[in-house]
Amino acid sequence: MKTKFNFFTIYCIQRIPFTKRGQPALFSLFLLFSLPIQAREDSLTLPLSRGENIFHIELNTGYYYTEENYVKNFQSQSLRQTLKLTQSNDAPFFQYMSTELSMGYSLTDWFEIEAFCSGFWYAQSGNGKTLRFSGPQVKRAGGGFRSQQSITQGFGFIPEFSFSFPFFSINERTQKPITDDGSMHFTPAVWLYGVIGEILYPFAYGGFKFRTNSLSSLLQWKAGLLLKSDIAEIGVYSYGFWSAIRDKSSSLLGDRFNLLKRTNAGSLKFYSTNPGLIGFAGWLGWHFPHVTLRLSGDIDINGAYHSKGYAFLASLIIELGSKKERVDEIFHDQQDNFEAQITEDEQSVNDMFENSAEDSRIREEAEKALEEVEQVEEEKMEHSVSEEEST
Repeated sequence: MKTKFNFFTIYCIQRIPFTKRGQPALFSLFLLFSLPIQAREDSLTLPLSRGENIFHIELNTGYYYTEENYVKNFQSQSLRQTLKLTQSNDAPFFQYMSTELSMGYSLTDWFEIEAFCSGFWYAQSGNGKTLRFSGPQVKRAGGGFRSQQSITQGFGFIPEFSFSFPFFSINERTQKPITDDGSMHFTPAVWLYGVIGEILYPFAYGGFKFRTNSLSSLLQWKAGLLLKSDIAEIGVYSYGFWSAIRDKSSSLLGDRFNLLKRTNAGSLKFYSTNPGLIGFAGWLGWHFPHVTLRLSGDIDINGAYHSKGYAFLASLIIELGSKKERVDEIFHDQQDNFEAQITEDEQSVNDMFENSAEDSRIREEAEKALEEVEQVEEEKMEHSVSEEEST
């Protein structure tokens, strides 16, 4: 029933004649809480080891909204300017809601594999006159692996590799919003992290995303700080990327931009040329038995040939496996040690009492022997006195 309701909600949104700037965002925020709980191919938070033989499932839903682009020389420009519209038109916008399902397995404390599938619940663009809409569809799938390595007690690194492939190719004649670049991605990367007081984790990330179809390849980075306890976590980080290998399809750049103006109201969020971006993000997380809930948000603060917007993200992570069994084993070991300690203490007390009893017996025998000696001496003295009187 819930799935049908969500699809029906999206169907209705497609047919509502939005003309005001705030209406699409309000309905999207409503969907954010009515759908299963982003969708980002790259890791958001520091992927610390989950433990040995742990199976995890993660559900994510994200919402993104933009009305501006970063253009050349890191200057922002409204979509109204991009489309060369007059002030009489409504503000153009581009927004979407995406969902990702991932599953992974930690083989050991230091090695983990993962597979994911992502898609979009809906995407919508408006150029001030025409609204374009695309409904639910699966966009991309992939997988990867990572390995956590500790160099010292307070420092380590996590190399990882991920790949993904699209389920579609971009049709130059499409009339629906474009929500992917349509290329294959291959991303080797590494995390660096420190441990301060077992609760504070500074971290940094560097990765290289290679994209096919002659698109530019991206050098990615993150740097932040995680504060983590058994019951909650909070983190902040900056992120960004820039085109390290530039786009090779320069002869088609004009056609590509015209396509984005028609489908995405001119937004450069997807399928742009040689993009670059800098942003800031933060998240809160709560830990429950076998479950973690995270809420996060990010905002773009600078860039080139990319959209300028903001996003919200909700993540639900379920962990299954032997973690509880390990905790039980630790508890039983501690209980056994405690009982063994009690047994040792009791034995020590018993030995002490036994030693004390032995000492008491020796004392009693010594006192008895002393009394016998004194009695013998008294008898001798009495016998001597009697002999003298007789004499």
